[in-house]
Amino acid sequence: MEAEVSKFVQRRLHPVRVTVSLLTQQLELAKASKDVTMDRSLFDSVVSTLEIFLGDFDDRFSSGSERSERTAEKKFVEASKSTIKI
Repeated sequence: MEAEVSKFVQRRLHPVRVTVSLLTQQLELAKASKDVTMDRSLFDSVVSTLEIFLGDFDDRFSSGSERSERTAEKKFVEASKSTIKI
């Protein structure tokens, strides 16, 4: 199982690494300020990239009951996104 998880994660790490690099770049650009400003579409891309990685992992390695809980949680998060203003 551990080898399977390792292989799964290694194959899907590139988008996560790109996301971390992007966030690091944004921090560097704002190093003179205590606030970091990011375009909404860019921030949405970061969130989507992480959601895809977590969703793929959950779909592959979670049991049936954990999947249904994650699906309910995802629906709640999606509904909440429409009310959050950045």
